[in-house]
Amino acid sequence: MIRSKISFYGILLFGLMLGGCSSAAYLRTVDSPKAATTIGDPDAIQVYSVPSTGKSYQTLGIVVSSKDAGENAKSAVANLKEEAAKLGANAIVDMSLEIDMGYWQSAIRATGIAIRY
Repeated sequence: MIRSKISFYGILLFGLMLGGCSSAAYLRTVDSPKAATTIGDPDAIQVYSVPSTGKSYQTLGIVVSSKDAGENAKSAVANLKEEAAKLGANAIVDMSLEIDMGYWQSAIRATGIAIRY
């Protein structure tokens, strides 16, 4: 009985560790009253680590993505692009990657500003 409980909790803990956590969100800002409302293609979104691309653009909002550190940063950026697409963006500027150290696990967090040219 005790052995089966230990096995059950061990398997449960192992599954939770493998499953990982991820989240993503966006916040439409009021920088532009005529912000785009059509959902764009995440694969077509360009990502820049600098705040300016040399072109004039319209700020749509802030995008944030967090993935389990067991995955790579590309996964966090892919989620970031999906959130930007929901705002109608065709690019993300001022993108940054951070590693958040938690009590049980670490996460890779990507943040940026969704824009439209």
